[in-house]
Amino acid sequence: MKSVAKRRWSVGLIVAAIAGASMIGTASTASAQPTGDSTATCTWVGGREKVKVTIDGDPGLYTLVTVTNPPVVLGQLEVGEDGTGTEVLPFAPAGGYGVTAIENALGARGIAEGCREPIQVGASNVQLDLLDNLLSAVGSSALVTDPTER
Repeated sequence: MKSVAKRRWSVGLIVAAIAGASMIGTASTASAQPTGDSTATCTWVGGREKVKVTIDGDPGLYTLVTVTNPPVVLGQLEVGEDGTGTEVLPFAPAGGYGVTAIENALGARGIAEGCREPIQVGASNVQLDLLDNLLSAVGSSALVTDPTER
């Protein structure tokens, strides 16, 4: 009996390893090349059904995507002449995601490896959203509960 359980556990481990390897391979198939030439770096902050991203990199347009197969385009962000751009984007449903940015000017080579991060997106909460709106309205935005609003 133990050998059957052990064999099932081993098979499960192999399946998990294959699935993990395919997910890693899938992450790189978002473009023609597994690694990118973009030197941009990102800071991602997950909030309640939204994410905030700040990109430090070459000026121009960046496409923000999930690291899934197929990738889901979250939106675009324009990095200004000062080399920085910030955007808050809607993101649902709640859960854990892998995200990255692609520097459009570089085409298929534009994956920004410095932007590939896991994020956690929270569920919507009407009461906390109302509280955050009130805090922002009275000038206390540093006290808001959703980190994407700071």
